[in-house]
Amino acid sequence: MPEVAISSKLYYSQSERVTLVGILVNVLLTIFKLVAGIVSTSRALVADALESFFDIISTAIVMVSLRISRKPRDADHPFGHQKIETLASGVVGLFLLGTGLLILRNAYIVLRSGTSFRPGLLALIACVVTILTKEALYRYTARVGSRFGSQLISANALHHRSDAISSLVTFFTIGLAFFGLRVFDTLGSAIVGVILLKMGWGILWGTANVLMDKAPSPEFQERLKSEISRVDGVKEITLVRARPVGSFYHVEVKIGVDKNITIEQGHQIGRQTEINIMKAFPRVFDVIVHLNPR
Repeated sequence: MPEVAISSKLYYSQSERVTLVGILVNVLLTIFKLVAGIVSTSRALVADALESFFDIISTAIVMVSLRISRKPRDADHPFGHQKIETLASGVVGLFLLGTGLLILRNAYIVLRSGTSFRPGLLALIACVVTILTKEALYRYTARVGSRFGSQLISANALHHRSDAISSLVTFFTIGLAFFGLRVFDTLGSAIVGVILLKMGWGILWGTANVLMDKAPSPEFQERLKSEISRVDGVKEITLVRARPVGSFYHVEVKIGVDKNITIEQGHQIGRQTEINIMKAFPRVFDVIVHLNPR
């Protein structure tokens, strides 16, 4: 992913704005789908409304985590508070898993009971409105997440996409039930549950990789080496590694310098290495440079 010139202030303001929009949209959609599902006797649409309700909760968690992560470093948190974003991403994934399991459980109970109803036309209209709205919200949120390289905002965008996909599935299953195949209304809610399980697991897996300090892409590391090699006095690069901290990176490098130079000259080389990296990678917030005599 190419780096863009960003500031933490711009990142947090844009992230909070897109998150707030998501909360407001989800509140309206949840009420609309729940009422439409009850009036049109559609279990699939009620399940979809339940998924949107948990969207509201998870998005609120995103908002709180953004407020915490923007706090400056302190004595107890010398690396900052950005990792709260990774924790929040995991919570979003857990909410998706939990919602999916709950919907599957309810679908199983209904299928065993053998009861079914023919949903009304209002349920189909609600699905169309939800699909269009959530897809638009996904694209808006994903664009912000991609621009700032934010795992948290990207996870929230996937949550919106999951709602659009589940509503699309719900539309087709309600349509089949509307034309007489009533069991498909319940099967549709079960399919929604499976989709949520898959997306929740994907988010949790990505969160686990960040917590285990998964290295950035090879392209990212090669660009790091290229910026370091441009510094006068660097004879070799013996180590380059980076680990994610929320939406940012902590970088550590080891470089070889002439063993005959002064301490001050070595310090200048190290400082210039840090400056080069910070300028080329706006999402790198901390650089540690080790000097080895050669």
